[in-house]
Amino acid sequence: MKYSKIILMLLVLIFVSYNVNAFGVVNPANPVVVSIGETKDIDLLIQNGAGATEEVITKIEILEGNNIVQLEKEEYLVPANKEVNAKLKIIIPKDAKIGDKWNVKLSFKATPKGKEGMVSMGYGVIINFDVLTQQPAAETPTGQITREVSKTNIYTAIGVIIIATIIFLLLRKKKITKKKK
Repeated sequence: MKYSKIILMLLVLIFVSYNVNAFGVVNPANPVVVSIGETKDIDLLIQNGAGATEEVITKIEILEGNNIVQLEKEEYLVPANKEVNAKLKIIIPKDAKIGDKWNVKLSFKATPKGKEGMVSMGYGVIINFDVLTQQPAAETPTGQITREVSKTNIYTAIGVIIIATIIFLLLRKKKITKKKK
């Protein structure tokens, strides 16, 4: 009886070791700072790499921060050995105060695509980060400021370089002919 439990545990360990995956999600900078009354879009990188052999369907669920976070989509198809950007929108209310802080917690659950049957091996990742408010940014001008360099200055500089080169070559040639005499 004792040996059968050990053998069973070893078989389970071997089975689980063959289901190693490289599914992961890259966290955004922590904390994410957003101005009061503003909206900020964030890309979360969902990875299915490092030897993955099949594509997975990833379902995203907001565990905390529902009041300030919106998902573009709740489900993404991530091909084997590829990455997909998941779009996340953070909306800070106009009545928020400077220094307000929210904790955002997201759950990413991946299951192999097209797997049917009674039991399917799935895996997941939970990430969390803080969102802090800051004072609204000052209005930025909408026009583009450019500094134009005058073409006459460029042509003048090129002309001076050409003339200096010609004078240098003529003086050098004159010195060489004097030495030969």
